[in-house]
Amino acid sequence: MFEPSRHVSSFFLAGFQHHDGALVFDKLKVGTQLELAAERDNPYDSNAMALSLDGVMIGYVPKSENALLSILDYYGHE
Repeated sequence: MFEPSRHVSSFFLAGFQHHDGALVFDKLKVGTQLELAAERDNPYDSNAMALSLDGVMIGYVPKSENALLSILDYYGHE
């Protein structure tokens, strides 16, 4: 059966050094599912998409990569 790819983009995590990523670094592996949350009220970027693992903020989708994900999130795609 055909399974469409859910891969949308690859990028480096922005702001990892400024958040609590070190607390969950040992859990980060290829394929680990992260939580993605829009921050529409972010004063620096209205398309900001925060990434966290087990409730720990680890950084953001880079501004150069977040527009498509923000639009998909806005329209309810997961």
